[in-house]
Amino acid sequence: TLKVLNGVIKANKLTFSLCDVLKKDENEARIRELDEDIIDLPKLDLEMKKFVEYKKLADNFIIVLQRYLSTIPTELNAFYEFCRKLDDQYILDMEAKFEKEKNVLNDFSKEFQWLADQVNNGLFHSIWKRHMLNPISTIADIIGVFKQANFEWDYLITKIKNNTLRYDYLKIYTNIKPKEINILFSDPKLQEENIMPYLQNIKNAFCFLQTEAHWHLLKKATTIIQTAHKNKTIVNAANYEKQQNTDEKWQDFVKIIDQSEKTKQEATITEVSEWYLECQHYLDNISHKKDVLESICKNQQKIQDLATNEIFADQSQFEFAMQRMDDSQNEKFRHLAATLREVNQNMKAKIWDMDFQSIYDLAK
Repeated sequence: TLKVLNGVIKANKLTFSLCDVLKKDENEARIRELDEDIIDLPKLDLEMKKFVEYKKLADNFIIVLQRYLSTIPTELNAFYEFCRKLDDQYILDMEAKFEKEKNVLNDFSKEFQWLADQVNNGLFHSIWKRHMLNPISTIADIIGVFKQANFEWDYLITKIKNNTLRYDYLKIYTNIKPKEINILFSDPKLQEENIMPYLQNIKNAFCFLQTEAHWHLLKKATTIIQTAHKNKTIVNAANYEKQQNTDEKWQDFVKIIDQSEKTKQEATITEVSEWYLECQHYLDNISHKKDVLESICKNQQKIQDLATNEIFADQSQFEFAMQRMDDSQNEKFRHLAATLREVNQNMKAKIWDMDFQSIYDLAK
C-alpha cells in the first residue's frame, strides 16, 4: 500500500480527496514513522503544503462567488467548476491548468479570507452591493469592489470608534435589518468597554430608521380616524386643544416625531436612540401595522366621506337604504349592498362604536 502511495506521489497523481484523508486521524504522522525508503517524504511534504494552500484558496474562492455574486462570471466558470469539484481534482492540475487564477488568488489571499470571514455580515453585504455597480468578470474585478466596500466599512468602524457617527449617515443602510447590526458588537476593533453603550445607541438608531416612516403613518392615520369619530370630545375642533393638553403621552409622541422630522439631518446617534426608546415606550412596535396605516392614509377622503354621510352613519337610514337595494331587481345593487354592509360594520367596529378616552388610546 505504501509503495502504491509512493508511486502516486512520484507521478504527481495526488488528488485533493487523498490528501484530505492523509491529513485526517494523524495518518500523515503515522506514514512518517514508517520506513522513509518507501515514501519520498520531501516530495510528500511539498505536496501536502500545496494541498493546504490550494484548498484554502479554492474554498474561499467558492464562498466569495456563491455568496457575493448573483451569477458566476463566464471567464471564471471553468475555474469555479474545478474548485466546486475539488475532491476529484489532482493537485498538479491547479498549477498546470489554472496557474494564472491560482497566482492571483494567492496575491489576494488575505482579501478573499476577509470576505469569507464576513459571509454572514449582513451590514457588509449591504455595503458590497452598493459598490458592485458594474458586471464582475475577473478576480481583479472582485478585488476592485472589495477595496471600495472595505474602505467604507473601515470608515464606518472608525466613525463608531471615535463616537462621531451621525444619524443622517445611516440612511444609506435603510434596508439593513436591526439584528444585523449585532455584528458590530463582535468586531475586534470595537471591543473597548466604553464603546459598548454607543453600539447599543447605534442599534436603536437603526431601529428608528426602520420604523420612522411607520411612526409618521401612525400620526397621520390617528388624525384621520380621530376626525371620523363620533365622539365630539375627540373630534370637535373647539375641544381639540383641551384634549391635547390632557393627553400628555400623545403630545410627547407627536413632539418626538415632529422633532425627528425637523432635526434628523443634524441629529446625533444618541438623540435618535432616545427618540426610538421613547416611541417604543409609548406605542411599542407598530411595524406589523404598516399595511393598515398605509391603507387609512391612502383612503383618507373616502373614510371622511363615509363618516360624514348621513345615510351611511345613521343606522336606521342605512338599513332602510340597504333593504331597498336588497329588493332591487338589479343584481349589481344587491352585491353592492353586501359590500356596503361589510364596510359599515367595519366602520362601526373600528371607529364609531369604539369608546376612546383619549387620542393616545385611539392611536394604540
